[in-house]
Amino acid sequence: MTEFAIQFEEGLLFAEIGGRRCLLDTGSPVSIGEGGPITIGDREHAIETGYLGVGLATIREHVTHPFDVLLGADVLCSQRLELDLPKGVCRLTDTPAPDAGRHLPVRSVMGVPVVTVEVDGHSVDAFFDTGASHSFLPPDLLGDPQAGDRIEEFLPQLGRFETWLRPVAVTLSDLELGLRCGALPELLQMALGIGGASGILGNELLLQHRVSLDLPNSVLAIDDVA
Repeated sequence: MTEFAIQFEEGLLFAEIGGRRCLLDTGSPVSIGEGGPITIGDREHAIETGYLGVGLATIREHVTHPFDVLLGADVLCSQRLELDLPKGVCRLTDTPAPDAGRHLPVRSVMGVPVVTVEVDGHSVDAFFDTGASHSFLPPDLLGDPQAGDRIEEFLPQLGRFETWLRPVAVTLSDLELGLRCGALPELLQMALGIGGASGILGNELLLQHRVSLDLPNSVLAIDDVA
């Protein structure tokens, strides 16, 4: 097991890993950075210089907290990923998820974790994305497109956009979460659909619960203790 301290800045997760400052982004299929591979524990992981035309320089235009590597799902989901934001700790381990809490099925779509959530009786496939500070749902589940609080948001693979956040009851298994959710612009929503989901489950979940993501064994465990 390898353990790191994590910082929560700008709604995103950062950690110093292998002597490099990393942005933790399970929504990116690949890790992006400069300086070659990164070593975590006894494993060496390749780092790409960019993905779909997006490199580190582009992402840094929208994220002020300093980082050297965007660590993606290719690394973070290669083992079980424990995220304990209340204690400021992240772990990568090969041990199974603990029995405590709720266990939900999770699957890989292009290497990125996807879970199914319930919103007002509708099932929504959502990327579990630690590179998203907020959650996003299909517009038809949110009502008035400009209700709530207006914000500017940025997703590394989708760019910067404007949206409105409003409280939504989102259910995972029998756990009901009150999350502030927005809608993606039409073109970004289409891009999300092409990627295999219609929603994004962002980092607000981590402020409320400890989460264990075991993509190799298709399990997402959410601790009952908020």
